[in-house]
Amino acid sequence: MRTNKKLSYDTVGQTPGLSRGAALNYTTKPEHRPDVQTLKLQLTALGASGQERIDVLQLHQQTRPEPGV
Repeated sequence: MRTNKKLSYDTVGQTPGLSRGAALNYTTKPEHRPDVQTLKLQLTALGASGQERIDVLQLHQQTRPEPGV
């Protein structure tokens, strides 16, 4: 989504409450998956549509690691 919208990590990281590093880590380091609130901030920074938000949040929920794993 970030590349489709031609946004840099620096641009995404300008969103209040979201750093460039958090945006970068989410896409490059799966073990650094953010909490839902951070993901919502990223979606806002990316200008995600309502349906894109729903799809991404559902996917995030489905791919979360099991607790204690």
